[in-house]
Amino acid sequence: MFLNNNKHIIIILILLAVIFGLPEKISAQESSTKYYTLDAENISYHNNIVSASGNVIFKSDGLTVKTDKISVNINENQLSTLSNQFLLITENRRVKGEKLIYNYQKKTGKFYNAETKIDEFNFKGNEIELVEEKDYEVFLSDSSFTKCILDDPHYKITAKRIKIYPNNKIVTENIVFWWGNVGLFYLPSYVMEYEMDEETGEEKVSSSSLVPRIAYNSKDGIVFELNYPYEIKENSTGKAYINVVQRGS
Repeated sequence: MFLNNNKHIIIILILLAVIFGLPEKISAQESSTKYYTLDAENISYHNNIVSASGNVIFKSDGLTVKTDKISVNINENQLSTLSNQFLLITENRRVKGEKLIYNYQKKTGKFYNAETKIDEFNFKGNEIELVEEKDYEVFLSDSSFTKCILDDPHYKITAKRIKIYPNNKIVTENIVFWWGNVGLFYLPSYVMEYEMDEETGEEKVSSSSLVPRIAYNSKDGIVFELNYPYEIKENSTGKAYINVVQRGS
């Protein structure tokens, strides 16, 4: 009798180990923790990894990610997108790109081949970093920006680094103004100020554009004008006005 009871216990333990050792799969439901909520057509859990696919919506403290497939590492508090595109939405920013890695506890992350927009300026970066502990919220490296909406814009400004400060300013460093494939001029830095329109809720650039004014008249010949707000360091800023003319004969 004692041996029979032990056999029953062993069988039950084996069944429990098999059941709980297999991945758990939930369809068209919601998974949530104190850090995030997750909606998707399919959600599964295995070895502290939550996987979701199909119309995925991930929400965490003022941030929403929409994509088609993700994985969440619970041990590392890290979200990774697994499809070729995502859309990230915060109170002040919308970023879309190909790949996202985000730590929802530290509120930091990196976006690859991503882009965002402020007013009429489209910013693109090979790598965009969301920074929580700095004064700026977004850091772009090897980036470019332009007002041209074409996939292959007529002109663009490339920058080694761009820092976007919330509702304040955009600081670009080591920039080159390009017309087509021709680099026209280089500047060590350039600053654009912007603010939130209280009526529309849209971000508006309030300072002058980096796009220069090029004109011609019979008196001066070719006229080149550029307003140049610059920043050497965070506490060392200034503004310059560049005017170059070619006097007529």
